[in-house]
Amino acid sequence: MLPTGNKTYRSLDWVMDLLMREEGQTVAEYAFLVGLISVALIAVMSATRMQLRSVFSTIASRLSSVVTSGG
Repeated sequence: MLPTGNKTYRSLDWVMDLLMREEGQTVAEYAFLVGLISVALIAVMSATRMQLRSVFSTIASRLSSVVTSGG
């Protein structure tokens, strides 16, 4: 929320005010959690990459055989 009214804020004062409010801390906490979850998902997907590739290859080959055989 930008400062309004007759009160004059310098840029640094506005940023410091934003950081000191509870809403700013909550946003930072959510951003940290989203980043942590993203890193965890990337790690899990990297570890299971070959298994996922095998599963999707099996599904693709079975679907293509169903399509070519006519059901």
